[in-house]
Amino acid sequence: MPSGRIWIRWSKARSAHRWSGERLELLLRVILIAGAWELTRNLETPAPILIAEYVGVATGFYGGPEPGLMNGVLDRLARNARPYEFGVAGAGPIPGGPATPPDNDD
Repeated sequence: MPSGRIWIRWSKARSAHRWSGERLELLLRVILIAGAWELTRNLETPAPILIAEYVGVATGFYGGPEPGLMNGVLDRLARNARPYEFGVAGAGPIPGGPATPPDNDD
């Protein structure tokens, strides 16, 4: 089971899309939990890239509405967990500071 905070965010996002936990197949739940973990812990990779990767994984396994569900749930989670990446006013500083290119004085 994911940590409490991730689970709460995931549950809120999931409920917004009207999919119950029982309705989600095990594989889809695992992909969503992995995506939620990465969105909240791997702050070095931009959220849109992570979302696209997990939607791609879901597309590899499912041909129906599941990739769209994956996109919607992870997008909502990302907007809640990383508002600074989506231009939300007052979202606060970027964790670890903004990315800066290395100095190359060669």
